[in-house]
Amino acid sequence: DAGIAYIGFPLKYNKTYQDVRIRRAISMAIDRKTITEEIFSGTTAPADDFINPLLAGYRPGACAACAYDPAQARRLYAEAKGPKRLELGYNADGGHKEWIEAVANNLRANLGIEVTVRPFEKFQGILDALDARRYSGMFRMGWAIDYPSVENYLTPIFSTGAAKTGSNYAGYANPEFDALLEKGDTAATPEESLKYYQQADDLLIKDLPYIPVYFYRINAGYSQHVRGVKIDLLNHVDWTSVERV
Repeated sequence: DAGIAYIGFPLKYNKTYQDVRIRRAISMAIDRKTITEEIFSGTTAPADDFINPLLAGYRPGACAACAYDPAQARRLYAEAKGPKRLELGYNADGGHKEWIEAVANNLRANLGIEVTVRPFEKFQGILDALDARRYSGMFRMGWAIDYPSVENYLTPIFSTGAAKTGSNYAGYANPEFDALLEKGDTAATPEESLKYYQQADDLLIKDLPYIPVYFYRINAGYSQHVRGVKIDLLNHVDWTSVERV
């Protein structure tokens, strides 16, 4: 599955998270491996990049701050004078309660802070509250690609323009990031484009406007009476390849 699950920060209007050390500490305090194995029974995978492994351009371990390191997380959080209380919102209509509670427990145990988990009835409720600046806590976020390109993990979610016309709910703005996207969009070859997109990815890893938590995986089954079953990156079955046995 080409989707990614994140924890996001409303950087544009909440200065609580402005120090990147706070965001990095929160990321390093999350035990992704245990969450994917225990909460999801191995049906998701720990995220270590802003690019999903199914697309060319993914680099294993690219996000160093996605590695679980409680001691370093606590040290960074203390250095940055991180807040003693945080809030984490999620949509209750999508089966996210268990993993969000697990993230909250990680932060409580590894950073020594209080974390309040706030459920929203529907996902749109979080988005509306963020747009209206009625909610200023961390938030659960996810992304499923619209088309199979590395660029689709970057422009619609993190470009400056996407704060108004896309899905940039963090309000992240970095002119260098935008410039790299433009270079990637106008490059002469796919290989050159990918080089610029990966450099933009490096900036996200450095700035962490969102924290990648896990990569989705497709959970599906099919009958022994068919063969050639293929599911594409948009989670659609390629019916032309399916044959009856």
